[in-house]
Amino acid sequence: MRSMLPLLVFFVAVGASSSARARPDEPGSDLFTFDVGDDVLAYDTERFRVHYVEAGTHRVPGSDGDAATIPAHVVRLGEIYERALSAYVALGFRAPLTDDGTARDGGDGRFDVYLVDFARSADGAYRAEVCDGDRCSGYTVQENDFAGYGYPSVDVGNRTVASHELFHAVQAAYDANQGAVLSEGTAVWASERFDPSLFDLEGFSSGYLHDATRSLDANPTGPVDPFSYGAGVFFQFLDERFGPALLLRLWESVEDGAGGVADPDWFDTLEGVLRAEGGPGYADAFAEFCAWTLFTGRRADASQGFAHGDDFALRDAEPLTLPAAQDRFLVFTSASRLVVAAADERSRVALRLVGEGTAIDGVRAFLLPVRGDRVAGTLVAIDDVVAGGHVTIEDGTTDAVLALIVNTRTDGQGARPRLCLGDDDEVAACVADASEGEGEGGQGDDGGDDDDGAAAGCQSVADAPAGVVGLALLALWRRRRQL
Repeated sequence: MRSMLPLLVFFVAVGASSSARARPDEPGSDLFTFDVGDDVLAYDTERFRVHYVEAGTHRVPGSDGDAATIPAHVVRLGEIYERALSAYVALGFRAPLTDDGTARDGGDGRFDVYLVDFARSADGAYRAEVCDGDRCSGYTVQENDFAGYGYPSVDVGNRTVASHELFHAVQAAYDANQGAVLSEGTAVWASERFDPSLFDLEGFSSGYLHDATRSLDANPTGPVDPFSYGAGVFFQFLDERFGPALLLRLWESVEDGAGGVADPDWFDTLEGVLRAEGGPGYADAFAEFCAWTLFTGRRADASQGFAHGDDFALRDAEPLTLPAAQDRFLVFTSASRLVVAAADERSRVALRLVGEGTAIDGVRAFLLPVRGDRVAGTLVAIDDVVAGGHVTIEDGTTDAVLALIVNTRTDGQGARPRLCLGDDDEVAACVADASEGEGEGGQGDDGGDDDDGAAAGCQSVADAPAGVVGLALLALWRRRRQL
């Protein structure tokens, strides 16, 4: 298992703009800029131009003041950008759009990288600059030396930030305005694809796994959003399950005009992309992904989930006491809830859901016997949640059961079934009690509430899944600002 990096994150998402703003080496640059009087030098590779200084606040490591000798730090960074772009192009992705012929081109048509001191306020940024519709050219700004950051080495910092921010430039060759979940999630995935020894995907996994009650397509409502980065685990699932070509097709599907749609959204095109690549529909794929999230951390099992799930955060579970009978068990669209309950003396634990219409449509469930935080039995998939299912409790090997309830719908209101969990008699009594209560505001009655699966909002405390309101900033991993 790779060691966890002690890093922090801060992120502000700003939509791409077609109006070019001053670059870091130009007067009037608003953020992350060289100092007045800096002698900004340039180092060229085949496809990149790295802008740097050898003295002052933004000095790169290894500078000796001899402009004729390129610092090894700069040369190495140029190599990293070249390798990362070659890796993405080999997967079929486009190279970033060239800025050649624009008002600001950094000196030529190469992709520009500016090395400045972020003073730990961030570590890298991609800035879309000149756009034709949603397709944009731009440049990256990157931390000059990573002094005081939590990366184990400057080289790891360079590989992590360069591969992530460069993929934002690749995305902008298709559509720079797809929202944070797709843009940040696939950028985290891309860094992992480029260099699996990096720890971005694993470090950010908690952003999703600690907030999986939130709808997958819910974009952030504020500046700090670990969920969008953590959504990289979903795109990693798509890669491991269906292959990286699916991620390429997904980005191709969102370009303006693709499929005859003026401005497609990735969440609308995903169903067609999955089926075109020979996969199941979205509902089946999302249910399987949610099942994979059970096998992370100490519960990792590569035969049932991610290849390196032991490097991911352990998914949070809400504690319940058996027998459990919970009315209006709210599960947002394209989201799931995970509960854990001690089996006590029960020889088996069953689950059934009660409801009709929007209270239960599209809902799947899974049961997994565990001992502590480790897998102790076989995952049981329950596609017919009304008929239900059960797991057997093995004496001495099982002490609890995880119950995962998944809402595979992509729109409309969240599901609100009655959850019945316990032994066979307890579940039967729970179902019977729900039947007796029909006509008195029971299941299938939406009660006038209107939720669309947003990450947080005006749901009542009784209805709200644990963790949907937010995440502590201390759980975050890296400081990053997209401009």
